[in-house]
Amino acid sequence: MDRPGTTVRHGDTAPQPVFAPPPPAGSSGRWRLVAAAMVLVVAAIAVVLMSRAGDDPVAEGPPPVPALGTPVFALTGDGLDMTLDVVNLEDGDRVRLVVDGEQVDEAGGPSPVVMRWTGATEGEHRVVVQVRRSDEQTETSTDVVVPPPVPGVESFDGWIMALASLEEEARAERYLAELDDVDDARILVSGDWPSLRPGFWVVYAGPFATGDEVLARCRELGREIPQDCVGRVLTRNPDDRSIIAN
Repeated sequence: MDRPGTTVRHGDTAPQPVFAPPPPAGSSGRWRLVAAAMVLVVAAIAVVLMSRAGDDPVAEGPPPVPALGTPVFALTGDGLDMTLDVVNLEDGDRVRLVVDGEQVDEAGGPSPVVMRWTGATEGEHRVVVQVRRSDEQTETSTDVVVPPPVPGVESFDGWIMALASLEEEARAERYLAELDDVDDARILVSGDWPSLRPGFWVVYAGPFATGDEVLARCRELGREIPQDCVGRVLTRNPDDRSIIAN
């Protein structure tokens, strides 16, 4: 049997309240005060919840596997820096850059996030990017070859005057030792630069701002172009191998 004050609908699992009777005479003012106080309490709770929601991570579920951009190297006043773009991050994600087992940078989402390795050292390194969300973690790793710094080529997009490209290091060193018309000549390994064909020790001078400056210097030295003096660019893009000033 249905109890007074409730009504039962077919399919419901709990009784539904009916309209409450009006308050007794003389109590309407007290009820209005109580209702107003309840409204203020509810509003205060809503404000607190909204403020806390802004501090909590927005992303839910497992953390994403980070996607990495191409490492970019640049000379600064403190030495060589490597920067790495990380995407797929959401608000609240924490990301760490670890090089050879040592953390070198930390940041937070959302993407895009730029991680920096200040004072990058020449050679091959294991680079790991870790993303943490709540108690879960994902990571992506890659091998990065840090090229030797070239004074003056701040963004690794300058020109060099290539004087000789030799397949043996000893021959390149002998050529450099016998070179008497270029005081600032040095040797680089072509495999360190994607814009050069690997497998050579290059005797060069520079850097230069443009290929025309390289050719002007070649003529000034009386070197024959392109037999023993050409302009090449140093970049991180293998598509630039075809760029030659001659």
